[in-house]
Amino acid sequence: MKRARSLIHPSLFQSLRFFPLVPSALQCGPRVRFFSSYVSDTHLVSALGPSDRETLFGAMARLYSFEVARLRMHKSHGFSKQLFIESVVHLRRLAIRDPAAAFGSDLEVFHNLVRLAVRVSLTSDEKYGDVARKSLEDFAEAMVPFVARAAETVVSASPWLAPNGGAADLRRPDTWYPVARGMKRKVTYHAGPTNSGKTYNALKALKESWSGVYCGPLRLLALEVYESLNLDGTPCSLLTGQERRLTPFATHIASTVEMLNMEDRVDCAVIDEIQLIGDEFRGASWTRAVLGVPAEHLHLCGDPSAVPVVSALCAITGDSFEVKSYNRLTSISPQDTSLGGEYSGVEAGDAIIAFSRKDIYAVRKAVERNTAHKCCVVYGSLPPETRSAQARLFNDPNSEYRVLVASDAVGMGLNLNIRRVVFHTMEKFDGIVKGPLKPSSIKQIAGRAGRRNSIYPEGFATTLQERDLPALHSALAAPPVPLHAAGLFPNGEQLLAFSAQLPLGTPLSQVIAHFITASRLEGPYFMCRGEEMIATAELLERYKHSTTMEQRAKLCLLPANLRNNEVRRYLFNFLDLFVVGSPVKLNLHLPVNDPVYLMQELGSLEAKAQALDIYAWLAQKLGESAFVDAREAAEKRLLCTVYLETALTTISETAKVRGGRGARAGRRQEGAAPPPHLRSGRESSYSTRSPFASRAGARERDAPQVASQARREGPSHFAIKKLINTS
Repeated sequence: MKRARSLIHPSLFQSLRFFPLVPSALQCGPRVRFFSSYVSDTHLVSALGPSDRETLFGAMARLYSFEVARLRMHKSHGFSKQLFIESVVHLRRLAIRDPAAAFGSDLEVFHNLVRLAVRVSLTSDEKYGDVARKSLEDFAEAMVPFVARAAETVVSASPWLAPNGGAADLRRPDTWYPVARGMKRKVTYHAGPTNSGKTYNALKALKESWSGVYCGPLRLLALEVYESLNLDGTPCSLLTGQERRLTPFATHIASTVEMLNMEDRVDCAVIDEIQLIGDEFRGASWTRAVLGVPAEHLHLCGDPSAVPVVSALCAITGDSFEVKSYNRLTSISPQDTSLGGEYSGVEAGDAIIAFSRKDIYAVRKAVERNTAHKCCVVYGSLPPETRSAQARLFNDPNSEYRVLVASDAVGMGLNLNIRRVVFHTMEKFDGIVKGPLKPSSIKQIAGRAGRRNSIYPEGFATTLQERDLPALHSALAAPPVPLHAAGLFPNGEQLLAFSAQLPLGTPLSQVIAHFITASRLEGPYFMCRGEEMIATAELLERYKHSTTMEQRAKLCLLPANLRNNEVRRYLFNFLDLFVVGSPVKLNLHLPVNDPVYLMQELGSLEAKAQALDIYAWLAQKLGESAFVDAREAAEKRLLCTVYLETALTTISETAKVRGGRGARAGRRQEGAAPPPHLRSGRESSYSTRSPFASRAGARERDAPQVASQARREGPSHFAIKKLINTS
């Protein structure tokens, strides 16, 4: 065995002097040794020196996130994104153990590969711009045969990763909907910002049609359209995951997008907030709706960003496509000054936007302590009815509640009299990391100010902190970022077919993860994120011997916050009864109707509202016959909504009386007991250890009668509240 000259020879550095924008190798960032401990035996690569290894592996690591390299492998070899990544990972590991097996025995080819890796290292600094990109493209091109060879090993170890896709082949999702493909549809895209009249015109076409369907992202929107169509004399039914209201002789349906029926042909369909087709979590539902709804005329409403991707989908399906553009009916202007970090400058008609429940109640406390205003609150974990009631209270000109503190839940589905939107922060936690708000989200939220037909003809937007103002101004001035890909995600049938390729007994969470890894996409599509579904599947693994995979796949779509321990316990209680064949009792008791106590129990009330939604959702998905307390659940849900309104109102009143100390009520105290004057009988031994512990008071015994009377009074929750307080 003899020592060979270094792969990274001094002459190589000399040649790199003439490489554009690299004046000298001595000025490069990474330290690369002139002579390495490279060892050759009859020109077979058998080892790499530390410096060579650092340079080569560093360049290989950059391939993971280099989209050009992935697309090159996709075009030439049909690689999915995950197969490309796993192949590069395998190649790196093999190179560490046995470089000759990874890169072959051709010393000249390998020498060229290392030379290109050095170029990548020398130009890794952002200042080199196009030169760095060209270096990485050359290195990626040289790596193609090695990555392809590594992929053979990866695929042989995991057949479901094969480029042919098998059950994970998602290349032609348009073929999944034969009813729609048998029609020649007309697609009209109503493109415009918030408050531009686009949805109004689409709904006008829906009302004039013989039959139709509306689908939106929120139950609140579906309920609003349901009520609007029925009031205008167009019989309409409501269909959401938690509720069915079937109107006799109905020709129209208002539903959430996930509940859209793909079998019944209609004259007209309206799909609201179409820009969510690019959402990394829910985008697949809008893709399914656009590709599959069997409607003669399809109206899509949203901002202009989704026009390119919808146009591409219509080109695939063969549907005609037209765009109608709208301008905002009122102005929205960013202010030149912030609140300076103080909420003493809050005025009537302001909506303060925060992105966590903790921040919302802290802001509410600060506003009510430092100003004369009372605050309404709106956030995602409140039931839709409670959000609507808080919106009505804020809109009422005779109300004391002239300020709204809310999450981005106000971005759609609520008509509010907002004069100015104030951003508490310009960052939001997306479930994984905290990052800056997207310009589209900022526009959507700020656009709630100064809406047509509100008491404020002009809208404004500002921030709490001065440092956030530039981001606000930039976002409102920026043009919409075009979307070029629509979300996809496997349905239950596809997961079942794919699971047959995996070892028997593979957990559903791993089936989902492997499907995402193995999936093959082609055209204007991307794979949606499945972290939440995988986490739910892991929770449901305890029922793998008592439920089918198909049932568990349905349950993974459960619309609830299962990070909440109390919500999880209720879910497990329902499923424990279902899997043994017993009638599924509700076993849920609401707290006594005392304002102070309800204020202390606010967190628990929110969890109970979610549990009641879960019960209704399970009844629809698993069969209503097993869920024997469906009527009781509906009545308690109405009552829970009223209790939540009472609790939210009491927080403001207590804060004013006690100088703001009442804002602590948003935090539920573990083990807290009812007020002394309410303790009696079993309530005296009250404990919060189990969410199923009985806390029913005298008023809850009358809940069914109260809720029944409330329904006859109409949809106003103020009428329900008045009825309860006088009963």
